[in-house]
Formats: sequence, C-alpha cells, structure tokens
Amino acid sequence: MIIYADILFLLNLFITYILLVLTAVILKSPLKRLRFLLAALIGAAYALSILIEIHFLLGTALKIAACALIILSAFGKLNLRAFFSHVVIFLALNVAFGGLVMLISKFDSRNFYSNIYIAYINITPLHFIIALSVSYIAVNFISRLILRKRAATRIYTVILYYEGQQYRLSGFCDTGNDLCEPFSAAPVSLVKSGKIKSMDKAPLPRIVPFSSLGGDGILLAVKMRMRIEYRHKLILEKEAYIAQSSDAFKDMQYDIILNPKLFAETEHL
Repeated sequence: MIIYADILFLLNLFITYILLVLTAVILKSPLKRLRFLLAALIGAAYALSILIEIHFLLGTALKIAACALIILSAFGKLNLRAFFSHVVIFLALNVAFGGLVMLISKFDSRNFYSNIYIAYINITPLHFIIALSVSYIAVNFISRLILRKRAATRIYTVILYYEGQQYRLSGFCDTGNDLCEPFSAAPVSLVKSGKIKSMDKAPLPRIVPFSSLGGDGILLAVKMRMRIEYRHKLILEKEAYIAQSSDAFKDMQYDIILNPKLFAETEHL
C-alpha cells in the first residue's frame, strides 16, 4: 500500500483529537479544545513514525512516551492517579480504534492499515473531509448526550471574586454535597485548599459542621461572589458560601465541588 504523509498526518490529527474528547467525556474532565488540538498535533506528528523502521522495543517506548506527552499537553498537570487513569483510557481507546481498523483491513487491505496505535485509511481528500465532518458531528452529539445524562456532574467554569481578586476554577456539582450554613441553611461549596489567597485569614467565617465516612468535623465558610458558566454560557451569579478542604479533593483534578442546591432556581441541571 502507498501511504501519503499528508493524509496520514491529517487523519491521525483528527483521530487523536476525537479520542481525547472521548477520554475527557469518560473521565468527566474539562473539554479544553485548544489544548486538545495542540496535543492532537503531537499525535499526528508521531503517526509519521509509521513511515520508518523502528525496533519493536524502541517503538513501544516511543508509543508510551508519546501517549504521556499527549495527555500532559491536553489535560495539564494531574495527580499521579488521575494521570494514570487518563493514559490508560486514552490507550484503550487507541487500541480499540486501531483494532477496528485492523479488522476492516482484513477485508480491504488495499485501503485500510493499522499497527494498533497508528491508523491509515487510503481515501481521497473529499472523502476525508466528508468523513471528518460526519465523525465530528457524531462525536459531539454523543458527548452532549452523555453530558446531559451526567447533568449533576457537568464540568463548570466557576469564577470567584474575593478581596478584589478574581479566581477562575473548574468544578462539578456533586449531589453528595449537602453542606449548609447552619443559621441561613444556605448551600456551601468546597474549594481546594490553597486556591483562594488569604481565605484562611478571613475575619468572622461561618462555622459549618460536617459528617462523613472519615468522621465528623467543622469547616470555615466565607461568603463571596460566585459566577458559574457552562460552555461559555452564564448559569448563575450570586453570593455563596465557600469553604476550603483538602481531603475532599483526593485524586480529583477539579478545583471546586459545587452544592446542588445552588441550582435550585435554574433549569440547567
């Protein structure tokens, strides 16, 4: 089979991007489309290695290194467990897609080729554009459908205003968060410790008791202006109580856990 470098590059650019979107949807990670595109460029560049002879062990090492670099570029800094989860899911999706192409190639070896991680389909530029458009629409439709079913765990952009500073965070709404300020019964959201400067020095914070599997305790909540957006659309903006926590964010890549009662007056969940 004759392999054209331009088609190989563009095809794997698109495939890598789509697999990153699916990885984010599966793991409920933020959809950082520009970062995904930059990471997909790395995947597309790596795909060109199919054109040269590489020893199996070296090729395997390069595959793992390329995958790790793609995940770092797409999702940024993650803790070890989250990073490992993203790498495993991304690799699994690559293997599944590559296996599908290999299966098809058994019936049409003249137009399909894959070595599991790198796929090549011998199609015309017009067919490529059509396939790309249809696939992009299909993946977006599926991801939106999944995100609707996971409405309570959507990834939101949360902007907090505190002492003249603005903090832009990523977060999700956890139905298990039922924390409330005792006197007003106002919902309390949790922000990762250290994200808001000087928050631990706030005067007269509200004491919020909590009970969990790890035991009972208290949190100190501070009232501040909160703006919540989803896909660049404003969901709500109001004064809300925020408390700091470190234990609640173990193995999570989010910055804030929103209280579902915040959305009681909206129809977005």
